Amino acid sequence: MSRYWSWNKIIPKEECERIINDLSNIEGYRGTQEKELYGKIYIRLVSGNNLTTKLIYGFAHEANDSLFHYEITDHEQMQFIEYGIDDRLQYHQDLVYDGLEVAPVRKLSVSVLLSDPKDFEGGEFEMYSGFKEPTKPLTEQGSIVVFDSKAYHGITPITSGVRYSLVLWATGPLFK
Repeated sequence: MSRYWSWNKIIPKEECERIINDLSNIEGYRGTQEKELYGKIYIRLVSGNNLTTKLIYGFAHEANDSLFHYEITDHEQMQFIEYGIDDRLQYHQDLVYDGLEVAPVRKLSVSVLLSDPKDFEGGEFEMYSGFKEPTKPLTEQGSIVVFDSKAYHGITPITSGVRYSLVLWATGPLFK
């Protein structure tokens, strides 16, 4: 079973909607390099000085202090992701090695469900350990999950509506 730390409905509905409205105005790009992996999701990069980024990074630290105990020193730029019909993420890990382990290393991944699940179909966040049915720790608007970046996870295809989420990676020095 995959290890993770989660908060259910920690961000109020009104705040989720404010974040969606604020971040929807940022210029982004379509993820088309590996279309079979994630469809054509729309990715917007969020400023590291943004209050929302700092708050979400705080959840990574809380989970790390409670469960993982990794050496965390920074984070990558947070992403605001829009999933439309047929968009998905096949099971993958968030590690970025390209054959060589180079610091900083992604150690913890954070995902936030901003959309109300009533506004889209499909789009379930799943974590898969390879032995049992996938775990689904993000089922309600305003929920947050922090997990080891080595864990396999994905998003099932969107069949209707639009799903919005935030993603952030806490980083640190090479594992010892």
